[in-house]
Amino acid sequence: MRGGVAFSFFVIGSYKPNASGLGWRVAGYDAVRERRAYFTRSWVERQTLFVKHIIPSHTRSLPFGGLLCFYYLARWCDVYDTVRFVKPIGFLDPAELARRGDWKRQSITSLASGEVQDKFFLNTEGEGTLPRLTWLAGSGYLVAEVSLPKLLNGENVTLIHEGDLPGAFKRVSEFVGDATGMAAVDVADWNLSRVDYCFAWKVDSLLPLYLEALSKLHLSRHNRQSIEGDTLTFHSKANKLQFYDKHKESGLDIAEGVLRLEVTIRNTHYLAEKWLKTERTADKLLTDEGSKKVLEYFLDRLGLSSDKPICSRAGLLARIVKEFGIAGAEKLWLFVQLYELYGSKLVAADFYNGRTFYRRRKQLAEAGLLTWHDKADVLLPALEVKTDKLLGV
Repeated sequence: MRGGVAFSFFVIGSYKPNASGLGWRVAGYDAVRERRAYFTRSWVERQTLFVKHIIPSHTRSLPFGGLLCFYYLARWCDVYDTVRFVKPIGFLDPAELARRGDWKRQSITSLASGEVQDKFFLNTEGEGTLPRLTWLAGSGYLVAEVSLPKLLNGENVTLIHEGDLPGAFKRVSEFVGDATGMAAVDVADWNLSRVDYCFAWKVDSLLPLYLEALSKLHLSRHNRQSIEGDTLTFHSKANKLQFYDKHKESGLDIAEGVLRLEVTIRNTHYLAEKWLKTERTADKLLTDEGSKKVLEYFLDRLGLSSDKPICSRAGLLARIVKEFGIAGAEKLWLFVQLYELYGSKLVAADFYNGRTFYRRRKQLAEAGLLTWHDKADVLLPALEVKTDKLLGV
C-alpha cells in the first residue's frame, strides 16, 4: 500500500470503451499492454505519473453526454507525520554531548520550586529532516521529535504507513545513539507524548468547496479558526484537527489539489488507555488500524458521513424534504442555519435543550446534510478514510 492511490468516479453520461475493452487509456498508453511496465516503476514515480498524467488523461477522454455532476477522489494511504518519543534515560555527560554535536544549553528556573534546571537541545530549528532532541537534566528525560515522512522521504506529502515504521524507528534510534553515546537505542519501545495521524484526498479544483463546507462545521469543546480560507483548525488543550491545502503549505507540485486532514494528539495517556486500549509506546500507538480509528472518530464527531456526498446549498432543502418530509424539514432547515452560526452554543443559549440538539444534529449528520457548499449542481464525495489499494501499488 506504500504510495498507493485509489480513485472513484461518479458520472452521469456515457463514454466509449477503448480497444482493450477497459474503457480508459493512460496518458496515451493502452492500459493492458503498459500495466506491467507501469508497475515496475518506483513507487514515487508511479504516484507522480498518476497525479500528473493518468487522472487528467482519463478525464479528458470522457465524451460526456447529459452530464449533471462529476467527481473523483484519489487517496493516499492513512498514516503518521510528526511524533514525539520520550524516555527517562538518567544522566548524560554534557562534555560528551558537546563532543558529539552542536548541543545548546539553557538554564530554566522552576516557578514552583525556584530550582534551576538545565536543558540541552540539539537541532532545535529542525534543520533538514533530522530529529530534534531535548535532554532535561533535572528529570533525566530525553525527547526526540521528528516528522517520520520527512525523515524517510525528504517531504511529508508522500505519507507513510505501518510497514514503513521499522525503518523509521531504526533511523531515529541510530541518530539518538550517535548524538548521545547511548548504546542499544530502540525508540519503538519509547512512550509517545505526541502523535500526528494524517490522511489526504486528491480533490483538485474541488478543494475550495471542501474547505467552504468544512468551515460550517463545529466540534464540541474545540475552538474553530479559519486562516485565509485555505486552513481550518479545531483545537483544544488535548488535541488539534486541521484541514488544509497541502500544496499551498508545502509548495510541492505533487501536493496540488490535495486536501489534508491532520489530527494532533497531545494527551497520549487518554489515547492509549481509553481509545486504543493499549500501551503508550510507539510500536503500539502507530498502527494503521489505530490511526484509522482515530481519524474516523473525529470525522464522525464533526458530523461528516463516510458514505454520503456533500451537496450544494441550492439542493440542501430539497434533500432534507426528501429525507424527512415537509414536517421534519420545517424543523431541520431552521436548525441547520442556526448550527452553522452557533454550533453547540445553541444549547447554552437555550435555543434547544441538549437532547433535542443532539438528536437533530445526528439526524442531519447521518443523512450527510449537516453542511453544504455554494456551487450549484456539484456533489462532493464523502471524505472516507480508506486504505485499500485500487491500483495494486
